[in-house]
Amino acid sequence: MYFCYDHEDGVSFHDTPEKAEAAAQDALDGDQDLASDGWHEEVETICWGRIIEQVQETKRYPAPEGSDFDEFVEYNLVKQDESDTTALRLEMADVAIEWSVLTHLGQKQGLLVPEETRLYEVVSKIHDITKRIKAS
Repeated sequence: MYFCYDHEDGVSFHDTPEKAEAAAQDALDGDQDLASDGWHEEVETICWGRIIEQVQETKRYPAPEGSDFDEFVEYNLVKQDESDTTALRLEMADVAIEWSVLTHLGQKQGLLVPEETRLYEVVSKIHDITKRIKAS
């Protein structure tokens, strides 16, 4: 998860760094368009970045009898995943190593049918992981 802050619109949340950066650039462009009378005094507060931790509900339980509430809810700071693509990129790295080993063996020994089949499986994995990274 990523954020952008600008003095006009406050904080906005984005699912990619590119979208957060584009929002920050749009805010800067807006300030620049109005800069003929001088820059806005808060122009330097425009920023974007990755959210490291965010408050999330972590526990919900029934309130004790006699309470004014039906239940209690606890919130805590929770580390955010860099993105779902982190795991996929690590998986891709593992497959790349597998590819490297198989192609190296193939060059040394001449490709045998089982190894060719295995290479096809690795290429299929790479294609699948790439599609999942692009989709996330």
